[in-house]
Amino acid sequence: MTSREARSGPAGVVLCGGSSTRMGRDKATMSTPNGPLAGVAARALQDAGCDPVVLVGGDGGALRSRLGLRWIADSEPGAGPLGGIASAADHLAGRALIVSACDLPDLRGSDVSPMRDAVRSSDAEVAVYDRDGRPQWSVLALGPAAATAMAAAFAAGERALHRAVATVAAAGLVVVHLDPPRPEGIGDVDRVEDLPDGWPAMPPESNPALDRIPDPAPGQASG
Repeated sequence: MTSREARSGPAGVVLCGGSSTRMGRDKATMSTPNGPLAGVAARALQDAGCDPVVLVGGDGGALRSRLGLRWIADSEPGAGPLGGIASAADHLAGRALIVSACDLPDLRGSDVSPMRDAVRSSDAEVAVYDRDGRPQWSVLALGPAAATAMAAAFAAGERALHRAVATVAAAGLVVVHLDPPRPEGIGDVDRVEDLPDGWPAMPPESNPALDRIPDPAPGQASG
């Protein structure tokens, strides 16, 4: 076993701080047949072996109440995904991070596993999926050095995620591009018409039986 394999497993980060302007309502707490939309990503990260899984940004009171997970405030609300990553990296120093947007209605643990493995057992510090030849930033994996470098880039004034990743690569850290196991698994939703059939009619109230995310069983991971 290499030193990369021996280090602690990744933490999971669900970014919940977007304005959801096109959706017209808060996407992170929006009810779905599987509970709040952010909970779909949280469950996928837990199923992929992430521990802990934290929520970053958005309505902390509503997210904590409905999902029962640790919540971290955005250090600079409205600063985009890089700001959320920086906030998480500051609170989870020295950890590898698997980062997901909150609006991935079909994300599964098996969709996350290849990028988790890339940063856990190879020289890669960043793993990102490509679709149709373009990086998809809805989910990415960061080794500890990359997470620290991304936070430093944000502190230095960078606000664009893709440029921060380019900075990481320029510093000599390895960035790998992977094919997603299921392209539909990393597809996000921006508008009501993007939602799966039947979801727009879901009532706004929560379903307590589905909302709260249970702690994973010891050693539980998929993929």
